[in-house]
Amino acid sequence: MKKLVAFFLAAVLVMGLTVTAFAASSPSTISASATIAEADQAAIDGLADDTTASSLVASGYSLKGTYSLESFDTDTAIVTISVPGLTSSDSVTVLQYVDGAWVKIDDSLVTVGDGYITVTVSSDGPLAVYADESSAAAGTSSTDSSASSTSTDGSTSSTSSSSTTSPTTGEAPVMAGFAAIIAIAAVGMLASRKRHFA
Repeated sequence: MKKLVAFFLAAVLVMGLTVTAFAASSPSTISASATIAEADQAAIDGLADDTTASSLVASGYSLKGTYSLESFDTDTAIVTISVPGLTSSDSVTVLQYVDGAWVKIDDSLVTVGDGYITVTVSSDGPLAVYADESSAAAGTSSTDSSASSTSTDGSTSSTSSSSTTSPTTGEAPVMAGFAAIIAIAAVGMLASRKRHFA
């Protein structure tokens, strides 16, 4: 029995040493071009007359630019787009053409900077960037990614949210199998030890 338990433990050790970490793939970093790809041209041409796209953009927002994406082979990709005249306090809406329709990219996936935005996308398709002209003129933002709070002593603290996704390690059925083998081996060792001293 001891030899069998030792064999199982050795097998688990060898398999554990040869298995790499089970992590989700990191997002690709891709580029966007203001030169529209031929495959994206029809969607861009129809953007102005698309009632669905118009309903996704609040009044007061104007189109700042349309962009074609570089292709990517991961689940998500991060793209940085140069948008001249944009400031980090501006409110921005980003639309993407996916499966034959314009959809709004969630605001949590969009970061606005001075002269650029960073967008996390999960599919191919051209992008349209809109900015709120009223907030740009007033220098205020209605959907700023920073939140401030005032404490009881009057001081103000600011926190900024970002949409960085970390890969998760160990989320695979193989790891559960290793844990089960270790548990069986430990129980076997204890049972064999009790019989030996009984």
